[in-house]
Amino acid sequence: MPSAPPEPPSPVTTATIGTSSVNTFDSLNGYMTWYHGNDFYVQASVEFTKLDFDLSRNIIYQIAALGAGGGTTSVSQVARASPGGDLESFNVTVGHDFNNGAFAFSPYLRGAYAHLSLDGFTESIDSNAPGFGLATQVDSRSKVTEIGTIGSLFSYTSSQNWGVLVPNARLEYSHDFRTDPQTVVSRFVSDPTQTLIVVTDPRLDHNFYDIGFGLNAVWPEGRSGYIAYEYIGGLTGAHLNRFEAGFRIEF
Repeated sequence: MPSAPPEPPSPVTTATIGTSSVNTFDSLNGYMTWYHGNDFYVQASVEFTKLDFDLSRNIIYQIAALGAGGGTTSVSQVARASPGGDLESFNVTVGHDFNNGAFAFSPYLRGAYAHLSLDGFTESIDSNAPGFGLATQVDSRSKVTEIGTIGSLFSYTSSQNWGVLVPNARLEYSHDFRTDPQTVVSRFVSDPTQTLIVVTDPRLDHNFYDIGFGLNAVWPEGRSGYIAYEYIGGLTGAHLNRFEAGFRIEF
């Protein structure tokens, strides 16, 4: 059997390559809020998360067999790996609440720091079956995120004959101070030359914004509910729309 990963000769009659993963996260969180004079506040949170992944990559294809005999060679392999990682994050928000009757205006500044580290791993594969040379080894890598945000919350509280209705809105503008692209370095395990395969993500956007609208309602007997819409824009080639709704009943 060849010591280097074979390059499938033409023609490839069928090919299926798919990846699945099972992720397990163990997290420890801390949160605090400090108020001064019922209007100025500081909020902070810290999180430590242990990451565990079970990865499987299906490699299924048929190729023309080597040699004068003709025919086809069928490859059906599953490459598996169980890497881990760690995530540490810290957020702090400083804000001030202004109230004018039923109207509330709450500007704030927020800083967010996160450090993600992912372990390197080597896929395991059936070394006695065709396609064994396609197992890969991936180097460890890490990513630091530092984001500063300026924003504000707006709300208006109105009393109704059935309860309380609070329409609200949120506007944020964020700047990412660390937009270095992610680089993933890998190689085929059976490649005797250990030629590197380097994949680099596009550089991330420095700036983006977040606009949100919502409606909260409170009814008698401990019932409450909300609906919310959020739009994140300013990203190159992408944007995010999110809808949420919830209802609470006390027993």
